[in-house]
Amino acid sequence: MPDFGSSLFDRLQPAVADAFERSDVSALQRRLGKAWYYDLTMLPFSRGKRLVLALNPGVDENAQHVPQIAYPGTQQFGVVAGWRFVQRAAPRLQRFYSPLRDCNYFNLCPFRSKRAGQLTAMDWDLGVQAFFKDAMEAVQPPDVLMIGTSGLTEAARHGLVIGERRIHQARNPRGSGQMEVGVFVGHLAIAGERYPFRSVPYPLFAMDDVDHEAAWKLAFQ
Repeated sequence: MPDFGSSLFDRLQPAVADAFERSDVSALQRRLGKAWYYDLTMLPFSRGKRLVLALNPGVDENAQHVPQIAYPGTQQFGVVAGWRFVQRAAPRLQRFYSPLRDCNYFNLCPFRSKRAGQLTAMDWDLGVQAFFKDAMEAVQPPDVLMIGTSGLTEAARHGLVIGERRIHQARNPRGSGQMEVGVFVGHLAIAGERYPFRSVPYPLFAMDDVDHEAAWKLAFQ
């Protein structure tokens, strides 16, 4: 008998496949002669566990991407743990949030792209409607941590985020003086539910480790 996660995947996968075929980024890939497709989740779905949220799946030029049609097993924890940005975030996930093994991990939009800017407004609409909202209603995480802050614009455009932006003054590693680094604290609002929500800078964002630490502390204070 299918478990919760595989049943949810089997329900969402056809909707994501259909939305992708209608997307602008799918047409872009055809024009470029590329095949990036989509990923629903790199880790098993777990109802009631925290969510580490990313923006959309990236592209590995050395990989042959295919549409995700198979539900991931627990062996994928080792694969994801080896990603560079996850390695960088892991100690702070452990201290401030939860180890990745104890979390869900999926994207706001399941469509792959080399850059988030390659996704059009229609792509975001299709991805959020076909995947994200239904996944959130099913998984019901107690709270959400977004890795990276660039996704806030799209989340806000869909009316999903409510809260405040907090500013940390970080040293500018590329020059003299300081730069403003933002974190976000509030809620995700989906289908009448409100999920406590935080967003912290991308772990590979160019700033000193002491400033990454200060940004996480600001988000979780």
